[in-house]
Amino acid sequence: MNTTQINSGDKGDSSNGVAFSSDIAWLKKAEGGWQFGEAGVIHAIANVIGCNKNAVEFGGGDILEHLTIQRLVSNGWNAMLIEADDAHYQSLVESVKHLELVKVLKQIVRPSGDDSLASIIASNSFENPDVVVIDVDSDDYYFMASCDSIRPKIICVEHHDTVDPTITKETPYVPSNEIIGTMVNGFNAQANVCAIEELANSMGYKRVWHSRVNSIFVLGDFYESLCNEPETIDSNFMFDAKGKKRDWSVSENPKVTLILSQPRLCFTDHSDRLINLAAKLKFNTFRSHGAFWDRDIECTTMSAIHMDDPDFLLYSDYDSVFDPNDVITMLDVIKADPTMAAIGAVQMSRHDDRPLVFESDKDYSKTTTNVEYHHFGLTLIRRKVFDELPHPWFWSTPGMKPDGTVGWDIPNRSDADITFWRLLRNANMKVVQHNEVVIGHMVLCVKWPKDTGYGVQLQPIEMYNRYGKPKTATINQEIYRLRMAEEAKRKQEQTNG
Repeated sequence: MNTTQINSGDKGDSSNGVAFSSDIAWLKKAEGGWQFGEAGVIHAIANVIGCNKNAVEFGGGDILEHLTIQRLVSNGWNAMLIEADDAHYQSLVESVKHLELVKVLKQIVRPSGDDSLASIIASNSFENPDVVVIDVDSDDYYFMASCDSIRPKIICVEHHDTVDPTITKETPYVPSNEIIGTMVNGFNAQANVCAIEELANSMGYKRVWHSRVNSIFVLGDFYESLCNEPETIDSNFMFDAKGKKRDWSVSENPKVTLILSQPRLCFTDHSDRLINLAAKLKFNTFRSHGAFWDRDIECTTMSAIHMDDPDFLLYSDYDSVFDPNDVITMLDVIKADPTMAAIGAVQMSRHDDRPLVFESDKDYSKTTTNVEYHHFGLTLIRRKVFDELPHPWFWSTPGMKPDGTVGWDIPNRSDADITFWRLLRNANMKVVQHNEVVIGHMVLCVKWPKDTGYGVQLQPIEMYNRYGKPKTATINQEIYRLRMAEEAKRKQEQTNG
């Protein structure tokens, strides 16, 4: 176990100058889900300190994905959701109707009286919760004070946005009743983070984590139990968009289906690799060879899932060159990691001298690297991924200029393959590049003479079409005379030998 508590006096949030000396550092690893990672942090805290699996959230949102306790309710907790807005209430009821342990109330909550949180809990025969989330954009300070009567183990409470430069973050601030809950300079007028912390401390709570707009507190008795980092921490990749834990484990011998993106005439070298692959791995093949890649790859994928029901889908572009062992290596890695959605190989771009996937701030020195997007040169995708993604899976969107005009030649466009990877990223799915599996990218080249070195250079046809003949495409006769003399000498030596 590693002790990871931030020491007193450290800055837990250097971006806004607020000292969060009690924040627990390892909780950042558990961030995930709504809103700035709060859902994952609450789930992690509850797992460590132990809770009665009862939670209350009010003012939180209109759908399950917008609940701070989404991971708790999606994984079997009893929950009471309180929402005063009629439209939000109706949407929330529809969103959680599949969760039998969740009760949704259309009701206004007040800091005291018959509509207080304690009174609502009692009148609905709901057991005192161990987790309370307060997200009302106004009287959050007073609602937190009212929690003193129910004493939940964990409280998540909203406060004034710490990026607002007009509100001090160093001294407590609670807005007057005249402006509380209104918009001032684009921000909700609420108690600031220091006022919320001061109140929490007076109630016997200590803050363990914060974001721009929320702080999470635990009863002081449970603070020490959070200071040691657990052996395992649930990652964001373990949960779907609704906060339900994924079950992506597969058998030791998973079923793989090959999806081919091919024109009617294609490279025989690629077909040779597929024949060799088929000799080692027994799989069915579904071929896409229409004129529209986005439509055809989607239809082919849907057919493969429906007809073959594989564990993994293997995609290979018709201009890729690889070895069967490349597929086996990637399959072994993704099979061993039930949180991995997709894994691909390293491949060079046809358009420049860089890998297709390369970001300057990422470390590619290890066996694998988590990446934001990938390609379809040689890529394995877990079949269950598609159960969570909205249709269409593959579609192109044009880019937009600052003046509002759109076009397909604008850098911020999204081609059909890139849109697919964005869908995975939006769904908290892990995409990995295997840095030790390197495949080739076939290109049509023009062969030119060169006046130095070996005397030959290859220019991809795309570069010729873009820039024309290379300036170094001139013949140096002495290179070839010397080479012919060397060849003649070797032949003479072979004859004499």
